[in-house]
Amino acid sequence: MKVIKFLSMLMLAMAMPLLVSCGGDDDEEPLENVIVGKWHSYKATISAANFKKTVDVTQNGENAAFYMEATFSSNGTVVVKGWNDDENNQTMYWGTEEKFVYTIHGNDLSLTAENGEKIGAKYYPKDKFIIWTMLVKDKYSDGLITSNLYFKK
Repeated sequence: MKVIKFLSMLMLAMAMPLLVSCGGDDDEEPLENVIVGKWHSYKATISAANFKKTVDVTQNGENAAFYMEATFSSNGTVVVKGWNDDENNQTMYWGTEEKFVYTIHGNDLSLTAENGEKIGAKYYPKDKFIIWTMLVKDKYSDGLITSNLYFKK
């Protein structure tokens, strides 16, 4: 009988660590809330038919055309601000704003513009960056250009 009692106590002692819950998880912010705030592009990967290049992006640098700011709100909207060009003389100017509604499902970040246009992105909250993929018809050739913009806070 002592052996059975000893074995029961031993099994209970071995099971105790499994019954203790972690207390640190309660203070973590939900992943959806981590996106709230201002993000900016810092890198771009440009790909065409036989071409691929990665460039650093700053608002006023050589690759400023790829610089964008995205301000995510907790109400599910985002305002994206960036550079645009004048169709006639290709003069670049800062401050063009577009509003989107966003949803997050896992790592998929979906943005829908007021005109119904949808843009897909990947959201990596633990690594604190977003990859936004854009397909653009190149007006100087017959090709399609893919650019991946990398955003951080």
